[in-house]
Amino acid sequence: MDDKLTVLTEYVSAALPGAVLSSEIRHGELTCRVDRAALLRVLGFLRDDPKCRFTMLCDICGVDYPDRPLRFEVIYNLLSMSLNVGARGLGSVRDLLQRQPRSAPHPD
Repeated sequence: MDDKLTVLTEYVSAALPGAVLSSEIRHGELTCRVDRAALLRVLGFLRDDPKCRFTMLCDICGVDYPDRPLRFEVIYNLLSMSLNVGARGLGSVRDLLQRQPRSAPHPD
């Protein structure tokens, strides 16, 4: 499983230079730290690209780290049914008023 995720990590990082700040594989899932300005582009790519197909947005959650300058972390948990793998996208923001635009790559 980790080999498949390693290939996927390299593919996504190469396809979106500068957008994926870091990535790691933990517990059989890919975790990518994403530049806040590129978040919608990354989520759209993960959904639409035929080598990714993360078509299920399982949930969105947040974590508050009061001691950090970018204290809030927004976490997008995704699932690719065709690859049978999960991915987690992380973006940090200073406060909740700095949210992403209202258009989303996973509409109702």
